Amino acid sequence: MFFDALVPRPGRMAGVTRDTDTGAYPEWWQKRKEKFVDGYRMVLWEDYPVDMLVPPEMTEHVQRLQRLITTHPARPWTDELVLENGGWAGLRRAYVHCVGQKYRKSSELMVGPAREPGWDFVELDAPRNAMMTHPELVADTLVSLA
Repeated sequence: MFFDALVPRPGRMAGVTRDTDTGAYPEWWQKRKEKFVDGYRMVLWEDYPVDMLVPPEMTEHVQRLQRLITTHPARPWTDELVLENGGWAGLRRAYVHCVGQKYRKSSELMVGPAREPGWDFVELDAPRNAMMTHPELVADTLVSLA
């Protein structure tokens, strides 16, 4: 089950991919890295406005996120996933895509193979942080995919 997340696949086994010739990270990542705390912790609010998670008019949710979200380690973005024993081959696959996002929607690069046959693909008319903004819809959706 993927909830509005990157679906790993050959050639895209990490959120930030290296140049295949030089092994270098892209320039945008290198610039972002300059702002990391202690060289490895991203400050979410430096690069992502709150409306990537919830609409700004949902002030209670915005305030809660701003209070609770702490720095984020960078390695989950750069470490490459290694799938062994066939990965998820033979397992049920599902993807929930939050299409109610207004700012920087999840790209097709993230969705990837989830649109291919063999996947349960659900679009939710909710922002990316739907677990907070639409908990009943999310719960009902997850139950329907169980």
